[in-house]
Amino acid sequence: HSHRCRTVCMSALRGVRNATSLTPNRCHDYAHLGVNNNFLSSTMHKLGLRYNFISPLENMHASEALQMLLRPENNFLVTLGKDEYLEFHQSVAQLILATDMTRHIEFTGQFTAKLAAGKRFHSYNKHDNLLLLQMMLKFADLSNPSRRWTVCREWSNRVMEEFYLQGDRERAARIPVSPGMDRNTTDWPKCQVTFIKFVVRPFADLLSRAVNLEPLHVLENLDGNFAQWAAATTGLSSVREGTAKVTPR
Repeated sequence: HSHRCRTVCMSALRGVRNATSLTPNRCHDYAHLGVNNNFLSSTMHKLGLRYNFISPLENMHASEALQMLLRPENNFLVTLGKDEYLEFHQSVAQLILATDMTRHIEFTGQFTAKLAAGKRFHSYNKHDNLLLLQMMLKFADLSNPSRRWTVCREWSNRVMEEFYLQGDRERAARIPVSPGMDRNTTDWPKCQVTFIKFVVRPFADLLSRAVNLEPLHVLENLDGNFAQWAAATTGLSSVREGTAKVTPR
């Protein structure tokens, strides 16, 4: 999804510093723990405590990635002045923090309100730039169902296995297993149908009102993949080539 984000960013926001727009899509999951924020809260994890249970993963991704970029062997920002670096740092952090799905309605609401008011996004307006980049990074983060089917299926399988591993840890810790993370009961295709129908497709439709997604075949792939997953829920096709478990019927 980093390529998708980069492609859209470059075509829609040519005036934005490339480093600011491209760095977050490379770093927004840096050093991920393989569990979600809810797990960190439920287990009173030290990372949750460190960030007061407010977007702990996203705060960690931003902090660790930005510190990593300051190492001499990684520091491509060395020529920036203090004010330029602080602007870069703050912008990258704000972009990464936007990928916390508990804030999804917040950002889609802001975006919808701006479009409803008939306002355009202007490259000279810092708030416009930030909001549009936040929306594009969020879409890149959710974009797997908009890829071609073979890639979509493979990465969906990998994500579901990560979810199942979290569910295993929750069961072992004797805490409630999170929805969609119980390998014994979760219907993999049904999860994908729900994800596309209620999250990804509405988000793509909204973003496409401001950004041309047609060159990426986003909507076309979403429709095709939705049909594949929907057929799998009815037993008309199989997606069992991966390791994620589909509930027996």
